Amino acid sequence: MFKTNKVTSSLVYKISNIEEDLAQCEGAEKYRITADLLTANLYRIEKGASKVTVENYYSDACETVEIALDPRLSAAANAQKYYKKYNKLKTAKTELTKRAASAEAELEYIRTVADALSRSETEEDLQYVDSMKFFGDKEKALKVRFGIAAGEAEGAGYRETIIRNAARLRQNYRKYIDGLGLGDGDIALFDFVAKGTTQMYLQRIFRQHLRGLYFLQLEPEFMADKGLEIEPFYSDEDKNTSAIFEHYYILETILTAPHPTTEEFETCGSPVYGQETRSGQDIRCFMRTQDGIVDYFETYIQLVPEEMRTVNKRLDEIFLALVDKIGICDESFLSLKVEDPFFGRMTDMRDLVGR
Repeated sequence: MFKTNKVTSSLVYKISNIEEDLAQCEGAEKYRITADLLTANLYRIEKGASKVTVENYYSDACETVEIALDPRLSAAANAQKYYKKYNKLKTAKTELTKRAASAEAELEYIRTVADALSRSETEEDLQYVDSMKFFGDKEKALKVRFGIAAGEAEGAGYRETIIRNAARLRQNYRKYIDGLGLGDGDIALFDFVAKGTTQMYLQRIFRQHLRGLYFLQLEPEFMADKGLEIEPFYSDEDKNTSAIFEHYYILETILTAPHPTTEEFETCGSPVYGQETRSGQDIRCFMRTQDGIVDYFETYIQLVPEEMRTVNKRLDEIFLALVDKIGICDESFLSLKVEDPFFGRMTDMRDLVGR
């Protein structure tokens, strides 16, 4: 039970197949153009012709193109045939895109929940993991969260099995941490937008005290009695009046690591990475953006004396809100996907910035 690699491998294989099918749909537009060109030149096509040469008025150069025809069909029927191919691929692309988004969101969710589950020690922990928001039905939730089928959940002892597997994974985590050679002082834990679940479970594994530094902490009341030290840059109350909450998805997509998600750790403490689902272009794009952020910060440090440095959240929000007001032409940035695995959403960056 709880074989995360097996589940994720299946999903990665599924996503790969969908992406191959999507690639075949990329040629849909050429069929529409071909149909339009045939429709505009019906009068020039002789009965029984197997091809026709026409001017491509969609091209700036207006060069001629040769179009293959079915000699058994009329000119209008040939045009309709190309329209049908276009519509079929367009419909398939829409459906495949939805399926890919759903599979990718499920893959990310599995990795998130598996990470929390590996640190579970009691039935109370299992109940907490079970309370985490999930976009699928109950049967899928059991499979994803606990690695068991719905039928197995009805029998006795399945909770003990989950906790036993979690204990094994927890030992592997500790071996990895021991190999880092950390000192005895406090350890800063950075989380971007979160309640504090990851920190809560990590604190059980680390012997050092963890100090949480969050960009934005959501629903802090859930962690009020957990004894955690969390210092958010933005509070849950700020999100109601700040532009940050409207745009943090963009930041979260950019401020990410270039390596794949860590699913778990081997017995020796070595990390087990998941399959990388982002493209090389995606990784180069956000790494380039991160370099720009570092350059901005270093320039600020050089130009502004220490006694004049202040935190100006309002100015930060104005800068971030500019993403809606300036023209962004970088296709690699606009092609990024913004993931929200808990709700099963996958949003194009282009839609968020209004391009």
